[in-house]
Amino acid sequence: MYLLGLIPARGGSVRVSRKNLRKIGPWTLTEWAIEYARRATRLDRYVVCSEDEEIQLLAKGAGADVWVEPMALAHKPIVEVAAWALAKADRNGTRPDVVVVLQPTTPFRPLQFVELAVSWFKTTDADSLVTVKDGRPTGEFYASRRETILSGRLLGPNCRELSGGEPPINIDTEWDLVQAERYYLTARGRWWCDPDT
Repeated sequence: MYLLGLIPARGGSVRVSRKNLRKIGPWTLTEWAIEYARRATRLDRYVVCSEDEEIQLLAKGAGADVWVEPMALAHKPIVEVAAWALAKADRNGTRPDVVVVLQPTTPFRPLQFVELAVSWFKTTDADSLVTVKDGRPTGEFYASRRETILSGRLLGPNCRELSGGEPPINIDTEWDLVQAERYYLTARGRWWCDPDT
């Protein structure tokens, strides 16, 4: 089973200017997603998709493969970006079975999510996975079979739920950034998010 990690790092943002370039601790939100993907060893490959030149340069400097996202996709739903990424991977000679979406706006997520995705897709009929808290997706983790994405859906009818991380911080406002910075300062050394490990 081939897993493609997809980091959709767009340049635009409504509430927080240049959000994916904002920092929590030593890393930008984009770099947090890259570092997670690098440590999630069950991903066969991960790529940063962005239409923004500054983010592309940042991602390359962090060691990530970068696919230049067409401007036409810059404001489209993530499922359309995922379908484009699948087509590009196919043209490059790989055929991903699953796309794992790692949004930069949710920087703290347990590494075991990828392991769980592999297990569930191998042993169940799940067509997609999503992290949920209080009945709502948290944005931390999406994983979908290629057939689900190519049908135009990120989450299919056989979607399975994962319990989100603690806390499920999703950066949408300046206050969210404050909360994330506070969490980072208290969580250092307790799990993978410590940049020194």
